[in-house]
Amino acid sequence: FSSVWVNAVITYLQSITQSLAGKEVGMRSHTILVACSDVFRAELIARYLQEAGYLTRTTTLGHSAWQVMLKERPMLVVLDWNMPDLSSLAIVRRARANPRLEYIPIILMGEEINDAQKVMGLEAGADLCLAEALQQKVLVARVRALLRRVYVEPQI
Repeated sequence: FSSVWVNAVITYLQSITQSLAGKEVGMRSHTILVACSDVFRAELIARYLQEAGYLTRTTTLGHSAWQVMLKERPMLVVLDWNMPDLSSLAIVRRARANPRLEYIPIILMGEEINDAQKVMGLEAGADLCLAEALQQKVLVARVRALLRRVYVEPQI
C-alpha cells in the first residue's frame, strides 16, 4: 500500500474516533444555552432540560448570550424574546450570518409572543417560536426533535 493511502485511512479513522468521542476540533459543546431576562424562568427552563439529561448554561443578558454562543458554540439555544440589552432578533440574525453558528438550533420564547412576533422570529432565522406557557415534557420533546434533526449520528 502507498503511504498516501495509509495516511488517508489513518486520518479518516482518527476523524471518526474523535467525532464519536465528541472531541472533534471546532465541534459544538454539548451544552444548551438558556438566555432569559428573568432569572427564575431561566433557571426553571434549565432545570427542565437538566432533568432530561442535558447540560445547561444560563444567562440573563443578550450580550452575554452572544459571547457564550461565540466562545462555546452550544448545541442549542433557548432565547427569551425580551432580552434587555441586545434584542433576540439581533442575536438570531448574527448567528445566522456567522458560519460557525449558522446551524445551531434556536428556540425563541416569550410570555405573550403574538403571531406577528413569531413570524418575525422565524424570518430572522429562529427554528421555533413558542409561547412561554409550555409544559416541561413539551419543551423537552421539542428540544429533542430539533437536536435529532440537526445532529444526525454518522452511520458506520
